Amino acid sequence: MADIERKEQEIPKYVKVREVMQLCEVSESRAYRIMQQLNKELEAQGFVIGKSNRLQAVNQQGQREASKEMIEGLQAQIAGLQTEFDAAEAELKNLTDEQASLQAKLVTPTPFEQTTEYASLAAAVAASKAAEAGAGQKALNAQIQAVYAESRELQQQKGKADQAEAQRKRIAELQDQEKALSAQYEELEKGIYLCEQFTKAKVRMLTDRINGKFKNVRFRLFLEQVNGGVKDDCEVLVPNEAGSMVLFRDANNAARINAGLEIIETLAYHWGISMPVFIDNAESVTRLAHTAMQTVRLVVSEQDAKLRLELDETKGGAAA
Repeated sequence: MADIERKEQEIPKYVKVREVMQLCEVSESRAYRIMQQLNKELEAQGFVIGKSNRLQAVNQQGQREASKEMIEGLQAQIAGLQTEFDAAEAELKNLTDEQASLQAKLVTPTPFEQTTEYASLAAAVAASKAAEAGAGQKALNAQIQAVYAESRELQQQKGKADQAEAQRKRIAELQDQEKALSAQYEELEKGIYLCEQFTKAKVRMLTDRINGKFKNVRFRLFLEQVNGGVKDDCEVLVPNEAGSMVLFRDANNAARINAGLEIIETLAYHWGISMPVFIDNAESVTRLAHTAMQTVRLVVSEQDAKLRLELDETKGGAAA
């Protein structure tokens, strides 16, 4: 209030809120409170307080714009900001203290020139220089050579160790590749096995289908090998006197002729054609297989000097 009293002498007869704010360097709400306080003091001293219409309107506007609720809200905001400021200031102080503590713990390394190791090396260098001028030069050189040899040996050992490590890594990589290739090989083996099973099944079906068209003759179209594979083959099998199947080339002449008649008849039936069949060396066959086709038997007869024809009316065929 002493500052306000000192500045009251400079205040004109009528003072506005803005002028109070400038003179007292306070906010607008604070300026209204100062004006109310001054008016009360002037009334207490007997002064007549007159307000112009304009000043009254300004005061009313200030009361509207600077209500108690707004002031309390602003004060609450100020308090919150002050709390945040205090917390930030405390955190800054803690960080500053921590920085000072870390700087205090920070040890500046001693320069190498001031260490005992440097002094020892410097002494060794000085001694070496002194030894170079004396009789100990040869011994020192021998020591140096020994150190160089040991260094080379260590380098070689290190190289061998690095090479061994690289080899171990390569072995591990190859083992991983072997596992992967083994898995792939197993998959391929499985695929090959399935293909072979499919081929065998197809071969059996094809062979059964073809052989189903013949009565006695059988065809061996494929040959199963020792390794389980299938090889293309085309061999005619004919029954022998014992009832077992033998190769066409191993059968006797009569069996081959009867087998040929059956094959010709089956093919003629399949293609829907009919034609006469000439049987050479028919005298070697005592019993021809029955066939619906016309057959011409060519028989060698010692008593017949000329070609002679005989007709078999029962079979509708001819024999010579």
